[in-house]
Amino acid sequence: DTLIDCNNGYWRIHGASIRDDHPKSILSVTEVIQYSSNIGAAKVALELGKENTIAYLRKFGLGQETGLGFPAEPRGILRNASRVKPIELITMSYGYGLTTTLTQLAMAYAALGNDGVLMKPLLVKEITDANGEVMERFEPSELQQVVSPNVAQQMLTMMEAVVKDGTAKRAQVDGYRVAGKTGTAKKAALGGYSDTDRIGSFVGLIPADNPRLAIAISIDTPTEGLAYGGVVAAPAFAEIAAESMRVLGIEPTEEIQEKSNDHDTNMQFLEAAAPPEIIWTEKGEIIVPNLTGLTLRDALSTLQIANLNLRFKGSGRVVEQFPAAGTHIAPNESFEIVLQ
Repeated sequence: DTLIDCNNGYWRIHGASIRDDHPKSILSVTEVIQYSSNIGAAKVALELGKENTIAYLRKFGLGQETGLGFPAEPRGILRNASRVKPIELITMSYGYGLTTTLTQLAMAYAALGNDGVLMKPLLVKEITDANGEVMERFEPSELQQVVSPNVAQQMLTMMEAVVKDGTAKRAQVDGYRVAGKTGTAKKAALGGYSDTDRIGSFVGLIPADNPRLAIAISIDTPTEGLAYGGVVAAPAFAEIAAESMRVLGIEPTEEIQEKSNDHDTNMQFLEAAAPPEIIWTEKGEIIVPNLTGLTLRDALSTLQIANLNLRFKGSGRVVEQFPAAGTHIAPNESFEIVLQ
């Protein structure tokens, strides 16, 4: 129930500017996760303190070997709390200043779906001889209790909100509850971070009410569309998860939504709107307008003076846009419109 002031998407602290792609004002902790608020995550980390934050990251398996047994397996980078400055704790809270492997991320999320218990990962279930007789079997083994079952369940509930009505709507799997989190990171480059190259990711649990699978997807430098994890990785999760449920024989527990071809029915919640105006900041940035409900013609007419790298999918009226309305972006940046 804790409320966090996310400063309408812009926060200046310790000489650095922190921005959110989905600008909001006052958010609950659930909404911080739901809307991927960098500012909200930073304030949570500052409240916890660097010792607690880094201790929990280590307990979830970051910064250490997973136990898979590969000689060259990277441990990732996670510095000691004594060497972390306040601004580094802030950026670490939303994924910068540390490195991790996809296996470590899958382990951490799986722990939340396993009542807070971190498990040692296995690649081989058993070894058999030429006659099919089992020579050696590898059993699951617990590493440690990271958080209580109650806290783990609260986290699952929070991450369900991300998929239901947050940054990972494209991770939805018809008939099943899904919990997960998107990630979008600039790639490291000489002297800092790349202005163009990104890594988009999504890690999810399905079914969220009784998790059977943790699936981690990472897309390195997407070449089509925007690089947001909710755009490039979440759809891959949805396809893999749906097929996995079929293979495992796990029956749907939620009502399966019927697909409608009635354009008017699909769009009845959208009101026709006059094209909004582009607003420029004193720094020469554009405040992204809300294009929801506009035709493609009106949306393009609105954006033409902004000189953005535009992409669009579908036909009809605008139902989604990336970045979200209210985001500050520079001319020539990528902008995607989804129509239905």
